[in-house]
Amino acid sequence: MQRYKRPPESFMQDTALPEALIPKEIVKYRWDARNMKIAVAGTQRRSGVTVTAFNLAAWLIARGASACYVETNTNRHLNWIVNIYDAEKDGEAYPVGGIDCYFTNELDKDYNFIIYDCGEIKEPPTIFREADIRLLCGSILPHEAKDYLQVLNACKDMDIHKLGLCVPKPLQEFCRESLNKDIMIAESSHDLFENNINGYIYLPMVKRFIINI
Repeated sequence: MQRYKRPPESFMQDTALPEALIPKEIVKYRWDARNMKIAVAGTQRRSGVTVTAFNLAAWLIARGASACYVETNTNRHLNWIVNIYDAEKDGEAYPVGGIDCYFTNELDKDYNFIIYDCGEIKEPPTIFREADIRLLCGSILPHEAKDYLQVLNACKDMDIHKLGLCVPKPLQEFCRESLNKDIMIAESSHDLFENNINGYIYLPMVKRFIINI
């Protein structure tokens, strides 16, 4: 990997995420999708997979789609979330912040999109392989890029949307050029139910399911 040189101030400003790409208004769409599977996985522990999965569900629901969250890892984050928000079971789901959450893949209704939280992976699990849309999240900072590359190599035969999370703006372009130019830099989020962030990433992924966009 090439050495990093601190860029001049003008370059640091140029590499910031363009605000024009971030939608200011929430638009409701009509959707042509039934139980489309979206798998979200991470290249390291605490790589933002759960927040990304929840944010994606919230983003879709805010735009008129039905979506749910399914925990398919052993981290038990959903148990903590359900307890914190005092969610009461409704059928097989635990509604939290307007999002139906499931501890297992035993859904009792149809949705436009089913979002699977795969947690950290080293090799792609079946749910990730068989998904209609796949997101890979992780740090692409120089000291952690090895983990990202290892998972990319394990998934090289798949169509994957690659996300780099928590990358300081001065390092964004350097990390992308050094690792993989197709990686999209996601805005950081600390709110599970944020529904208007990273739309410039989510919209192209699901655009084909929108009627008359």
